[in-house]
Amino acid sequence: MNRGKQCNQIIEKYYDEIVRYCFFLLKDDFRGAEDCAHDAFLLLLRKQNELDLEQNIRGWLYASANRIVKDYRKKQLKFQAMLNYDPEDMNDQTVQAEEVGCSDAFDCLTDQELELLKAYYSAPKGERVDLAKKYGMSISELYKKLHKIREKVRKSPK
Repeated sequence: MNRGKQCNQIIEKYYDEIVRYCFFLLKDDFRGAEDCAHDAFLLLLRKQNELDLEQNIRGWLYASANRIVKDYRKKQLKFQAMLNYDPEDMNDQTVQAEEVGCSDAFDCLTDQELELLKAYYSAPKGERVDLAKKYGMSISELYKKLHKIREKVRKSPK
């Protein structure tokens, strides 16, 4: 079996379990838990040629998810600190956002990207494989695409 198919099977097998683990670590932040789980599976996809996909991959996923959740928490703390900026600082950021043509982070997405993002977050989690097929991709391709979209939103001026 090729490594791509093995990775897809691993994702399908452990997805819910890793999301629940991240959800537990993040104290009921479901969106954050999904993002962290996706990042863990993206790491799996990136490192698939370096990993032994048959030796304790479940443990590797848990360890990776744990590190990713810790990084996520740090980013959240920085984001919370950013929200406490002086209003004049926030006005400067708004001007910068308007200069690049994005008054809202989602304005920087294409119609297709926004549609996929909405479809993903509105689909019941048990139907994500079907959603990937609807868009003509594997579940791992869907996660990669969503990761790129989320990064685009994160990097856009808010």
